[in-house]
Amino acid sequence: MELVVAFAIAVLTIIFVGSVVALGLICRHRFYAKQLDQKPILKYSKDENSDGKMATQFGEFELDDVLQLSPNIEKILKEKTWMYDTSGLVEHCLSILRTCHWMTDKLSGLSFSPVHGNQAVMDEVRLATRRVMPRVDDLVRAMYSFSRKGVQATLLEARAAALILATNNLVLAFRAAYPTAVENVEWLRIALSDLEMHLQQLREASQSEELQCQQFYIPPMPFATLAIVFGIPACGKTSLCKRIVDFFNAEESNGSDVHVAHICYDEILESKLCTNQWKSTRNMILDSVDAVAVGLNSRDAYVKPAGVDADIWNKIILLVPNFDATWSRIIFLIDDNMYYRSMRFSYYRLARKHHFGFCQLFIQCDLGCALIQNRGRKCNAVVSDETIKRMADKIQIPAEKWEENSYTVIVDNSDREVHLSKFEFVIFYSKVVQNSCPN
Repeated sequence: MELVVAFAIAVLTIIFVGSVVALGLICRHRFYAKQLDQKPILKYSKDENSDGKMATQFGEFELDDVLQLSPNIEKILKEKTWMYDTSGLVEHCLSILRTCHWMTDKLSGLSFSPVHGNQAVMDEVRLATRRVMPRVDDLVRAMYSFSRKGVQATLLEARAAALILATNNLVLAFRAAYPTAVENVEWLRIALSDLEMHLQQLREASQSEELQCQQFYIPPMPFATLAIVFGIPACGKTSLCKRIVDFFNAEESNGSDVHVAHICYDEILESKLCTNQWKSTRNMILDSVDAVAVGLNSRDAYVKPAGVDADIWNKIILLVPNFDATWSRIIFLIDDNMYYRSMRFSYYRLARKHHFGFCQLFIQCDLGCALIQNRGRKCNAVVSDETIKRMADKIQIPAEKWEENSYTVIVDNSDREVHLSKFEFVIFYSKVVQNSCPN
């Protein structure tokens, strides 16, 4: 019995002592919470324990130190290194730092209680203050890099804009939480206007820098371009190529410096060749264009490849005379059916090899239209209907990544002859003449 009584007394004693301790903790918490509401929420202070390095983790600070621009802010503002900056951009950054420092220091001198005790608004203020210091550190690092390594003005502008935005958000959150304490906002308007003025100077320097980069950067433009003009037989490829040649010849007589070489497979190849001869002869044309490209790049005479037939070689070099210093560009119009993508890819590889431009003009012709036009050809140029139908079934339209620089002309029964409108010709001309080297 005595043991039970002793145990009960011990339990009651523990409960009593625990209640007293809990009451003391609650009273202490309320006391400090009331004291926190009466003291400034912003506080600028130097980190006495720092060794000259900026703190990087917000968890190292108490809530009453929610704003600390930088432990070394005074030293940074007085740094003599900045006097060697001849661009004047660092001085604008220093002015932005001084103004932000002055604004936060002035806000930290105010002592008041929040309106309505809204804890959510208080948290917004604390969150806004926590965002300021890292923006300061970012700007300071960019300033040091600018002075030592000559970083771009765009980086200074971006870092300064981020700091001004964070400071502006802090002011807005502060006014929302403490409207009565910041009744006279004229000094805030003046300070924000001053920040905007310095930011505008940085923005103009950044835009000027970008403009200079655009002026000095000249995209690589190839001296020569391989333009593949392909489609099923009798679709009008050769007629279109001849009109393109006539156009450039007329331009050349008017002072144009673009030379066009129309390499038509039908005119170079002999008809009625067997399959093996047909394939080897086509390879000879490709090898001849390769040899001509070597001569153009070296500005030297053309050298006939060993395996190329002399008759084929002579036909091609008549189309492409030796390099002329008056040329600014030469365009190879490769005119052939090339219904398989692999046939066209051989020229794409050739363009990459010699750093030439590459594009394709696909003549998409209605089968019925092609059959009708084929019957109107000269006897030695007529292709069997079966051949045209077979190519129409097997032709592979441009779809691969390397074929993105292609243009398609659609021909139907209403238009028996391929014509490029002025608009279409401008598009084709831009693809042929102004494209860059393929990747």
